[in-house]
Amino acid sequence: MNLHTFARAGRWPVLPASALLAGAVLAAAAEDPAALFKQLSITRDDAQDMVLDTLGDGHLRLPAALKAIPASQRAAAVRTAAQFVGTVVRSDACAKWYAEYRATQRPELPEEAMLAAELRALRIAEAKKAIAQAERECSAAAAEVKQACQQALPAMRKSLADAEKVDAAADAAHDAAVATEHAEARRAHAQKVAEWEVALPAGNPKALVDRRVKAWLAATQDVDYAAAVVKDKQGKLRFKKAEYEGKPQQWKLAFRAGKEATTAARIAAEALVTVTPARAN
Repeated sequence: MNLHTFARAGRWPVLPASALLAGAVLAAAAEDPAALFKQLSITRDDAQDMVLDTLGDGHLRLPAALKAIPASQRAAAVRTAAQFVGTVVRSDACAKWYAEYRATQRPELPEEAMLAAELRALRIAEAKKAIAQAERECSAAAAEVKQACQQALPAMRKSLADAEKVDAAADAAHDAAVATEHAEARRAHAQKVAEWEVALPAGNPKALVDRRVKAWLAATQDVDYAAAVVKDKQGKLRFKKAEYEGKPQQWKLAFRAGKEATTAARIAAEALVTVTPARAN
């Protein structure tokens, strides 16, 4: 379940977005993540998959059991989860995942338009196929429809003859336009590939990690933890200050998680973007 689905279901997660996109260097006394996994009824592999999936598309994956963590334990849970994430982004598993993810994000060169001769050959082949099909159907048709069927064949044969005609001037104009289109497409593709190389450098997920974390930091930098909430006519909680309803979902999740947990998550996030994730030995 992604972050938006989680919110729509009326279930507020205890950990804000950075809890699964933060880590690196935190307090040395952080708890063993195994205890947290047990509390959340997930395995280490489950948690790792959540981290990598979140890293991939930016939508937070959260165990349903998160909502049951008491407020007094949230900050500690954030620190434990963040330390685990720091381990994941430096792992061989992340290196493998990142290589595969990066390959899926590489811009593809658009399919190029056909030259005049190629188009002509295609049209001729299609016309011949259609004529052959019509001739078979006419041959097998009942006597009362055979004449009508055969009357359609001359027009089809004329279409084939027209397709076989060569107009050198028109072909040259078409091919020139295609060449220009191809050149522009290759130029645009090269630019996109260059941008992809910067956004997702080979062998190091740091740029991707930084982008996800910085987006969350920007969204949660001005959370009003004292904001009042009221119930609407449907019984759903709404912010009393209408402008808060337009805040990003990350902002609202941070509000619900509380200042202590969000502050812990922000410290972890800020630490992570200053550290280059290196594969663990």
